[in-house]
Amino acid sequence: MLLQPLTLNVGSQAASSAPSPVLNEASVSQSDQQVPSTSPESKLETSSEASTSSNQMIASNVSAASASQPIASDTTHEALTDQADDAATSKRRQKRAAPAPSSSQSSPFLVGTAQELAAAIKRGETHIRLTADINIGDAAIPVRQSVTIDGDHKYTYMYNSGLDWHRGIYFAASGIQITFKNIKIGKASVKHSANNYYGIAPADNSIRNSQIIIENVDYYSDYGAQPLHIRDKSNQIIFRGKNSFYTTKNPGSFFIQEFAEATNFLFEEDSDTTITLAKGEVLGTFWPSTGPLNLELKKRARLKVDTTNALVYTGIGAIRNNRIVIGEEAVLDVKTSRTVAGNLMFYNHDLTIDVQRNGQLLAETVSATNFNSNSSINLGPGAKANLKNVNGDFFKKGKGTITLDNADELILETGKFGGTSPTGLVSSQANVLLEPFNQ
Repeated sequence: MLLQPLTLNVGSQAASSAPSPVLNEASVSQSDQQVPSTSPESKLETSSEASTSSNQMIASNVSAASASQPIASDTTHEALTDQADDAATSKRRQKRAAPAPSSSQSSPFLVGTAQELAAAIKRGETHIRLTADINIGDAAIPVRQSVTIDGDHKYTYMYNSGLDWHRGIYFAASGIQITFKNIKIGKASVKHSANNYYGIAPADNSIRNSQIIIENVDYYSDYGAQPLHIRDKSNQIIFRGKNSFYTTKNPGSFFIQEFAEATNFLFEEDSDTTITLAKGEVLGTFWPSTGPLNLELKKRARLKVDTTNALVYTGIGAIRNNRIVIGEEAVLDVKTSRTVAGNLMFYNHDLTIDVQRNGQLLAETVSATNFNSNSSINLGPGAKANLKNVNGDFFKKGKGTITLDNADELILETGKFGGTSPTGLVSSQANVLLEPFNQ
């Protein structure tokens, strides 16, 4: 397709110059103020906690086919008689008492079955390492203390719990962290093995001041289920190490969702995260529904997004003050592929993108991006931006501002159907501002 490039090589001029629920397609026609309601709590089911009382480690592995059954209790009960003396009663109670948590980062608690995993979390273990692939099926495993689940760089955690945010490994308390580390989640060879409408660690609307931490995670879902859901604006999702997320839709899938419903995202220094949403039918990749988006890439972090949805879909709580920060030498690389939701910002709400020193913003879209008068893209020293819409102007009657502060390069490309201007910027005042060059 013929593209008309508009290029500003401002870096090369420095030496000679003087001194940023379900979102379905039916909701496209709604006004900016109308957004889908959050997933109804009325659909939630009260789930029982899986209880185990284990004094021994069970050494058997659970096959993917058989381990999808709900967790059964292995607790046994001894009969107590009125004739038992105090010593005997005390001995029985001591026998049934659960052992105290004993794990640490240097000495994790080892588990090889779904039952052992549930028992370890219930007992309060804080560092758990898998010794085999584990499929908990539709079991409910509430978490009331911070916990790290480590896959030892080779094991897979699987679940299939449908439409219930009180199943799977889920938040049952505020002010805690659930960390998935060195682990695979879901497996292509096991049908519906990463399937919960509310993600890998569901948090209902009562959860506050909590975090999901992702470190060296490979996620695969054949059901289109969203990986992450922790809605309240006090919560946060943190990415460390190298991570990949892939969701697709197969026949029978109906849990097609965004990548994450949350407001605060932090991609740590030197992290490398890839997100692929294939065959999606919703309108957003990141959906801040209770507060403005705060997405930050720390120094040298890389985030690559290949999506059938807009990069950002804003709920009623995120009309103003949405912000993306691309840190020093960090890269945000976005590619969209479905025209009904193929832009960076689905609604015409505020969005500021700050690209710091030597950072890069790369975007290839298939529809024009909203860019209202309160929005801006700010390119710092040495920063680069390449913005291309293969089907037309990059911005949709954009009234926002692009500021170049000793930036290296700004490239805007428009497809053959562009009509407003080569860029899609329209305003009664200057849209592109050049800060004085440093000597």
